[in-house]
Amino acid sequence: MGCHECPDAISVTALDDYVLKVEFADGSVKTCDFSDHLNKGVFRKLRDVSFFRKAHAQDGAIVWDETLDCAPEHVYFNS
Repeated sequence: MGCHECPDAISVTALDDYVLKVEFADGSVKTCDFSDHLNKGVFRKLRDVSFFRKAHAQDGAIVWDETLDCAPEHVYFNS
């Protein structure tokens, strides 16, 4: 398990309208709407739909590229 007793993200799928579907190591599947984050700091990069769709799981986290990631607990506990 990752930090804060959150299981690792093992699969990430970008859906329409800036929603991610994330499968976790404990078998749970959660969705998270990232549209509220599109005007915040580094997350502004996500406005580019082609960039948003690059989301994937890497080392238990949700990652877009080497400069932008999201802790899995954000999705796990807020979805």
